[in-house]
Amino acid sequence: ERSGSLCEVTPEDFVNELQSCSRLEGVFLNACDTKELAAYVVKEMPHLKVVYWEGPTEDDLALKFAAQLYSQLGTQHGVDLKDAFVYAERAFVKFCGKWRGKVERGEDRDGRYHDWVSRYGDKPPLPKLIEGAGSASNLLWS
Repeated sequence: ERSGSLCEVTPEDFVNELQSCSRLEGVFLNACDTKELAAYVVKEMPHLKVVYWEGPTEDDLALKFAAQLYSQLGTQHGVDLKDAFVYAERAFVKFCGKWRGKVERGEDRDGRYHDWVSRYGDKPPLPKLIEGAGSASNLLWS
């Protein structure tokens, strides 16, 4: 719906929409608690790779990871989602380490990163990637 209001979609309807995309190779579910939806998508469309968040995540973190993933996917034609995911995950962890360093050095003047660092420490929540049985391999990456 384009009115700006929330429109709930069933997993079945979501997959039906995805099936209309004939060249689709992967999906990024950049929202909290999308593990079950990711599993359903690869069950119904086993040629896909799906990136998802297993639990809750914060908007700042989801946006930072998305920026890393999309920057890698956009660098050249034909980049595989799994390769882009691995790159984005490494860059994201490095970025989160910089946040921790700012807090430890007292450079977090507005407290923006302090809450995040106190909650997650050295282990930021990371999205995961699942591949269907019809894709290159049937591995769960985390």
